[in-house]
Amino acid sequence: DGRNGYDGYDGCPPSSGSNGENGYDGQNGEDGDNGGSGGNIKIVTRADQNEILLLVKAVTAPGDGGWGGSGGRGGSGGRGGSGGRNTCVDAQGKPTGGPDGSSGYNGQNGRDGSSGWNGRAGRAGVLSYDLVGPNGTQSYPAPFSLTVTAIKAVDDNEDTVLEPGEKLHVTEIKVTNSGPMPTSLGQAIKFSLTESPILQVVQVPEMAITETIPGGGAKTLSLAKGEVVLQVKKQDGVVGKKVDLLGKVAINHIAKDFLKESGYSIHWRVGLDAVTGDSIAYFDKAKKISFSVKNVSTKAVGPGGDPVEVTIAWSSAEIPGADVEFVLADGRRFNLAQAVVFSDLAIA
Repeated sequence: DGRNGYDGYDGCPPSSGSNGENGYDGQNGEDGDNGGSGGNIKIVTRADQNEILLLVKAVTAPGDGGWGGSGGRGGSGGRGGSGGRNTCVDAQGKPTGGPDGSSGYNGQNGRDGSSGWNGRAGRAGVLSYDLVGPNGTQSYPAPFSLTVTAIKAVDDNEDTVLEPGEKLHVTEIKVTNSGPMPTSLGQAIKFSLTESPILQVVQVPEMAITETIPGGGAKTLSLAKGEVVLQVKKQDGVVGKKVDLLGKVAINHIAKDFLKESGYSIHWRVGLDAVTGDSIAYFDKAKKISFSVKNVSTKAVGPGGDPVEVTIAWSSAEIPGADVEFVLADGRRFNLAQAVVFSDLAIA
């Protein structure tokens, strides 16, 4: 800070105070240091054991640059000195009055220093993976990465409809290596399927691809129908649910979970297709309501096809089933006092 001015002297006449000294300028802040460069990391393993690289995590990120130092604050200007007091008197010793000495000006504050520049970030390091194999050493920027990219499955009777309690057969599993490195030399890639909230396991043997998958490549495991079998659980609430397949893909004891759509949703082969006419009426007189039943599968059901049962029942708190008559297209009539079960309907 600047020094204060000197006060003036009392007297006749009094003297003025001196000006305060200007404050000193603040010093500039130091520039921040540059960040350190990331380290160069080389990971080496054998080509027949490179699945262990899936457990390795390495980082070569550079350091951030340092912050520039803040500039120093300018010093405060000194205070001006006070003027001296007027002490003049006449011959009788009485004060004559008159102005006191003037005060000095305050000094100006010094300027703040400039902040230093931030340092620059360091350079990124280099991470490489070296595989030592029979043909020498090969370097890669990343390990392999396996993903189950497709699964094909077929319902038990191959009518494109998966019903509650029906079996589902897995016929193909496709796995893709999205990394640049090939999979482990001479090591089997194994698959397993597990129970899900909708599917239970009936038969799932050990499945494996024994070939090496190159970086960016894919392999498909083909299976005979009946070799890998799951079954829809017979429980409430499964109709309308999408069927996903859950499992693991593994090399030795290093495994990765997967979830893949089967392409199926659970529903019945036969269902109500349409209602024609007004389905809401006052029953003070006979009222005709027409509807049709549709087969949504690709195979015939009923006589000459897969057996199917259709149950017709009436439920009402106001109108008893004994007052309701059900008529088939072939003219047969049934009273609905009790549910009627048909097993001889040919449904298109």
